[in-house]
Amino acid sequence: MAVALIDAATARISNAAVLCGLLLALAVLLIQGHGLLGAGAASCGIGFLLGGLIPLSGYLAGGLGAGDVKFGAVLGLLLGTAAVLWMLLVAALLMGIVSLLMLLLAGTAAAAGKRRIPAGPAMAAGVWFVILGGPEYLIA
Repeated sequence: MAVALIDAATARISNAAVLCGLLLALAVLLIQGHGLLGAGAASCGIGFLLGGLIPLSGYLAGGLGAGDVKFGAVLGLLLGTAAVLWMLLVAALLMGIVSLLMLLLAGTAAAAGKRRIPAGPAMAAGVWFVILGGPEYLIA
């Protein structure tokens, strides 16, 4: 949540924050033997890759910052494969809704395009969605 709040205020995710998250995720894996929600080490490793590689396409297209990519990777390490995919889906949907609202409020695409949307808060909301059991409610 701290990273999301800082990103919302400054539109930046610092390397120090990402490093703290990485150390926390590694400590959870070492102490518990599994990720935050019970995902095994292999799932967490794949989650790390997917959590970084999927946002990387947004970074390469110019829509996301490098901090967003690193934050996604750390969250993937903490959550595991399935949970990070849900988290990224929720984050993408939220960012799309915010983009649409900005476009409607600005009146023109040029005016709306001048503002960047921080991805950290959307990713944090996706994490909460997963932690609170959102995927189970959607599938059931």
